[in-house]
Amino acid sequence: MQKQSAFALRYCRIPLIFCTLIVLACGGQMQRHATPPTGLIVVKQEAAQQLKQNAYQALAEASDSYTATFRVTDEQITSLVALELTRTGQIPIRKPQIWFRSGQIHVTGFVSAVVGVNVTMHLIGSAFVQDGQLLFEITSAQTDYLDLPQTTLPSLTQTINEALAELPLEVEITQVKILDGEMQVKGKRDE
Repeated sequence: MQKQSAFALRYCRIPLIFCTLIVLACGGQMQRHATPPTGLIVVKQEAAQQLKQNAYQALAEASDSYTATFRVTDEQITSLVALELTRTGQIPIRKPQIWFRSGQIHVTGFVSAVVGVNVTMHLIGSAFVQDGQLLFEITSAQTDYLDLPQTTLPSLTQTINEALAELPLEVEITQVKILDGEMQVKGKRDE
């Protein structure tokens, strides 16, 4: 069980860092905000477990001659991140929602910026493959009242990608697709 918890922490670290950076970097100008996808994603223990099982299976199947596909749904990633945030209590984000939509990743949640004050945050990003690595780019970050300045997005993106690079995957990522409701990551064992 402890091995699974370590796995969960390691692989949900990127969304957690993604969300934490918003808490730390509030600033910008008031602007009309992009609207996140609609529909509440219900957090389910079973969905989080299925995500972990899918990751284990994809890593086990990947070889130097076989490309494995790891699929993750909105419900699975939202459930895993929400349950880990609740379990660890280290990051002041409640009710995260993560959607995969036509090449974009949308992340929303309530951030406790000050005692008693909750702010809704909304991140938009994309994923791509470069030199066998899965990388993310934040294209928009906003709260109820403020958009983060565009000049802060590259440093947020860099922080996420540095954390992702530390994961001991031993897999060369060959392709990533963000579809409606699902992200697919393909890779081969790095042997």
